[in-house]
Amino acid sequence: MEEIVFYRPTVDNLSELRRAELKEVVEARLRTIADNDNCEDEADYILAHGYCRDGYQIARVLEDDFGWDVDSSMIDDLDMINSDVRDFLEKELRRRVAFFKVTPPCGIGTRVAFERRHRGTTTLLIGYVIGIDRDLAEATVYVESEGHLPPNMPFMRSMGSVTYGIIVNYESLYGIEY
Repeated sequence: MEEIVFYRPTVDNLSELRRAELKEVVEARLRTIADNDNCEDEADYILAHGYCRDGYQIARVLEDDFGWDVDSSMIDDLDMINSDVRDFLEKELRRRVAFFKVTPPCGIGTRVAFERRHRGTTTLLIGYVIGIDRDLAEATVYVESEGHLPPNMPFMRSMGSVTYGIIVNYESLYGIEY
């Protein structure tokens, strides 16, 4: 019997049923914008060719490839497609985490390492787990070399946008013994 493995949802790896549900979400957004009952082809195209484009880029595709007459008032609504898809994928992730009973690989205070890819470079970072989001299977890792503030500095929290750590998927963490 084949082992069932947890993996994070993307537009490309959704089951047929879930992809149809996501397509309906995108179609519903397009129908409200265009006042058009049939937006199936447009939704397929958007999901296949980069839903994370901004409203202006989607508007250009709808004008050029589908003959829509897009005006500036539609751009903000088209921007929402990216949010709609991300919200759907987050709900799917929460469902999968619960279904597979995903648990944190380590506890708060554990020294961990993980790879971060940025601008074509991969860097190995080492830090300490300071937070766990069980619903999304993510940990917040404090990395002093990245200029993060120590999590035990509560007076700094009132100062606005302060970074305490990097959000890392469970499957990207490596525990370190020392």
